[in-house]
Amino acid sequence: MSEYLITEQNGITVLKLSGFFFTDEDSEKIRFPIEDKIKDGINKMVIDLENVSILGSISLGVLVRAHTNFIKNNGKLVLCNIKSKSVQDVLNITKLGSIFSIADSLDEAVDMLH
Repeated sequence: MSEYLITEQNGITVLKLSGFFFTDEDSEKIRFPIEDKIKDGINKMVIDLENVSILGSISLGVLVRAHTNFIKNNGKLVLCNIKSKSVQDVLNITKLGSIFSIADSLDEAVDMLH
């Protein structure tokens, strides 16, 4: 099961994810809210992965596309709270950890965007 919640902290949009993001359907739960926020003119976002157990290749693709779209809009995307060893391993093995801005905590991520 995968879920998301959109919140705001100090004027920064935060997308909190929880569960497994492995299938197309799970990935759409990430893609649509990100695309909606970009269309609304939001150019800074934190994606909180604290409660994410698995990120599949489709979901990684969604995050890469979001990262690219934020850059195109003179913005920035920061990932934070990567607690799952599986998620850490995927980011390291794919070398995607080097293209994303990654923070240890939500507060640190928000600070990176101010």
